Amino acid sequence: MGKDISHFDALSLLSRNNVNLITVNYFGQVEYILETPNQKYVQLKKEQYRSSDNEKGLKIAIEIVKTKIKNQKSTIKTLNKNKKNKESKRK
Repeated sequence: MGKDISHFDALSLLSRNNVNLITVNYFGQVEYILETPNQKYVQLKKEQYRSSDNEKGLKIAIEIVKTKIKNQKSTIKTLNKNKKNKESKRK
């Protein structure tokens, strides 16, 4: 039989291999996320946290949503164009 592994050993192994752990509940909702420490993101996370309680955070969120909508619109147009091209080739 193999070596027994504890939860802490498993978490350490995930961390050493830069694997994030996301736990979801029965309904598919995220319960928690364990991320490996990565210094290049630490400052970003701190700034995001500070921005979450002020108008700057709201402005950033609005811009993110606008950009996502714009990108989705572009993706849908491309998919429709590709679909029309495939249909015209079949005829």
